[in-house]
Amino acid sequence: KKGLRAEEPQTSRHEQRRDRAGQRVVDGEGGAGGGECAAVRRAQLHGAAGPATAGARGRRGLGDPEPVAAPLHAALRARAADERGLRDEVWRRVFSQVPPSGDGALLVTEPAFSPAQLARSLDELIFEEFQFPAAYRCPAARLAAVAAAAEVPTTASSKNCSLVIDLGGSCTQVSPITAGDVVPGASRRHVLGGRALTGYLRELVSYRQYNMMDETALLDDVKCKLLFVSQDFSADLGLCDGDGPLRAEYRLPDFSTVPRFDDDLNVLRLESERFAVPELLFSPRDVGLHQAGIADLAADALLAADPALHAGLAANVVLCGGGANFRGLESRLRLELRRNLPSHLDLSVSTLKDPEFAAFRGAALAALTPDFRSYCTTKAAWFESGGARYDA
Repeated sequence: KKGLRAEEPQTSRHEQRRDRAGQRVVDGEGGAGGGECAAVRRAQLHGAAGPATAGARGRRGLGDPEPVAAPLHAALRARAADERGLRDEVWRRVFSQVPPSGDGALLVTEPAFSPAQLARSLDELIFEEFQFPAAYRCPAARLAAVAAAAEVPTTASSKNCSLVIDLGGSCTQVSPITAGDVVPGASRRHVLGGRALTGYLRELVSYRQYNMMDETALLDDVKCKLLFVSQDFSADLGLCDGDGPLRAEYRLPDFSTVPRFDDDLNVLRLESERFAVPELLFSPRDVGLHQAGIADLAADALLAADPALHAGLAANVVLCGGGANFRGLESRLRLELRRNLPSHLDLSVSTLKDPEFAAFRGAALAALTPDFRSYCTTKAAWFESGGARYDA
């Protein structure tokens, strides 16, 4: 009892309080503890855990809750539940217009390097929730290769080969395709996608001109209309003097019934931002990402395949995805790849028509082939195998 009484004054010197975010933090004696707890509160408000969080954990007891991780995990779980419900609702509306028929099949794309648990959840949704009799899951790169085979002229060496570079919204993937299948162990993935580029443009514009951190859709339109890939970054940067030839203007909406563009407040001016943002695809280290650019990724994926496929893959490099719409991307990638590949390989880089819909067009062509049903998994086979197919 005496020992417990002796510890009471020591614990009473620590004050428990709640910050503006509603999360309990522990503030110790002295200025260092108060400053560190202020950093924890800032991290909570911004939804990020940093070194200050680790320092706060060192002062907490074993039974105290996590100051940042607990609400962050709860928010992520709530967001995942909302996204899952939204996805299911979208699918229900689509499939209510085209209900599954007795001999129909569903062709659905899945991301490369997708975990087995996601594949299991998708199959449960397809066979149990929507009762499809058969389904086929495959990466979008395989379907883009089908569209490329129908749209891009090929040589004899590249007739059954293609190196698909898919510049999507969440990431960029490079997939060597031969005979309709992805070459095992040769695919490469890049974390930068269209949304990351839009976010970088949003930060640049908000820092240099207007606060547009909440205008993601507007800046995505700016990205699509004004941005381009530089062929010589240093030379183009030297032309940016505030009123150079690379300067462009984007008229902002004024949200009134009568549009007025007679003042400077309705104009967004871009110059170096036009090519500095897409440059991240080739040089992600500019923003601190220790990853290779897409040219290095493509060369590494090509050389990771069997040497007998190198000539065919180099002769049929295909760009697809929404990011392939950047002006100058095809020529810049051709220049960078030529430097990274052996000189004896003939190089050909092409962009598919409407590259953001390349996988859809390939899916439509693949579903019409006579052997499509042989690739599908039937509902009866899925119920019979259970989870064995995901454990393999």
